[in-house]
Amino acid sequence: MIQAVATARYIRTSAQKAGLVLDLIRGKDVNRALATLQFARKSVASDIAKVLRSAIANAQHKDGFSGDVDRLYVSACFANQGPSQKRIRPAPMGRAFRVLKRTAHLTVHVAERPTQIAQAVTPEAGSKEPVQSTAGAGGPKRPRGAKPKPRPGAKRGAKALGIEYNPEMVELSKRNAAKEGVSDKASFMKADLFETDFSQAQVITMFLLPSINMKLRPKILNLKPGTRIVSNTFDMEDWKPDEDGTVENCTNWCTAHLWIVPAKVDGTWKTGQGDLTIKQSFQNITGTLKNGSVVTPINGKLHGSQITFTAGSSQYTGNVNGNSIDGTSGGAKWTATRGK
Repeated sequence: MIQAVATARYIRTSAQKAGLVLDLIRGKDVNRALATLQFARKSVASDIAKVLRSAIANAQHKDGFSGDVDRLYVSACFANQGPSQKRIRPAPMGRAFRVLKRTAHLTVHVAERPTQIAQAVTPEAGSKEPVQSTAGAGGPKRPRGAKPKPRPGAKRGAKALGIEYNPEMVELSKRNAAKEGVSDKASFMKADLFETDFSQAQVITMFLLPSINMKLRPKILNLKPGTRIVSNTFDMEDWKPDEDGTVENCTNWCTAHLWIVPAKVDGTWKTGQGDLTIKQSFQNITGTLKNGSVVTPINGKLHGSQITFTAGSSQYTGNVNGNSIDGTSGGAKWTATRGK
């Protein structure tokens, strides 16, 4: 496994301040780390980016390097305190204050992953519906999109569109798509996630910070019921995933979260069995079924447009279609219409 290191000495910052930025890139792929540093609001970020590029260049000149920069990641990075210079700062009324001008030594290690781990969640093979990728570079402030590597779904006939805020990452993604032979299926564009329409997507993959996920969440919840949302590592707080998965023998970014966009059923429905009142919390539902003076609590769940709940000893299943529900209970059909 190829490893390389680069160091910058006597950088005019404190080791503590540099460490805050280094924590953002530790364990990340080098391209994602550079994108993170580009938008970090710390002046030392530009110095760290220079050291990281030097480490990448050192790795490229080592014997045995595969030539694939995308396999490099930041295996270690740290800042050591350098010498401090004593200075005098003048103040009013003939006073002066002693100040310390601190320096730091920056070190970045990069290494080549022995294997590249990739897992795709795609529609059925040959599906003509587009898959929308809104994967982010994981930066601290701005949402960014295209994954550096096209997903295997493109090789199965699915169409993919990557949204990326950083134009350099867009070009990198296009080159990788061409290298994989899927340029006709995987396309990439520079755009803002909050202004882009991805309502036709069947699957959305994301690698964004939780704060960006939360800003996108209202838009995601308005997508067509059944749309699949997959996020690497980062969740959406109180909207719990329908399923979690972890890659074995993995050290960084190894968890995937899956959500199925639920239909909107909150409110009162008229059924042959009585008035159905549903309180919805994402994919979970509670409420009551009232028939005359008899009120029965209900508990259930949504899986896209599919609804399942129990009321007493009876179980109801059905399909939500806008303002109506059609389903079965105990072998008998039942329907519901949303109240005005």
